[in-house]
Amino acid sequence: MKPLPPEPNLNGLKSKNLTLHLVQTEQIPEIEQIFGGFSDSSELLEEFHNSYLPRFEAGRRMRYGFYMQLEGKLAGFCLLDIDDLETRTASVGTDLLEHMRGLQIAPQSKAHLFYLAFELLGLNRVETGCFVSNIASKKSIEKTLGFIYEGKSRFLQIYH
Repeated sequence: MKPLPPEPNLNGLKSKNLTLHLVQTEQIPEIEQIFGGFSDSSELLEEFHNSYLPRFEAGRRMRYGFYMQLEGKLAGFCLLDIDDLETRTASVGTDLLEHMRGLQIAPQSKAHLFYLAFELLGLNRVETGCFVSNIASKKSIEKTLGFIYEGKSRFLQIYH
């Protein structure tokens, strides 16, 4: 098997109107502050602490969490979480501020995360999922080019 490329040296990813800022440990207090004051701040920041903080194994970053801005306005968080280096698999996810939902941010962010996964990190597979009851998330995933519906687990719909 071809060796993994070295970790990319990046601070973020940017397209025309969407910017992903890589979360660094020293930025956590600043991120908490800038995401305060929204009606859904407490639940979004709880998810930030549960899912978006950097994670390392054997000195290698395994979680690439980002906070996002759409046209300069805070939008939410997205991540690429490397699940297994041997099989080169990862999963992605997105959590948006309530007032930013429905603006196609999640599908746009996936293009950035796919670039990171396949081009920069040399991964083979990226998965995502949603609860069967989360219709908005299901529709967002279906709009994301590259994902193929694989089926339902006990609680989630799985896409790769």
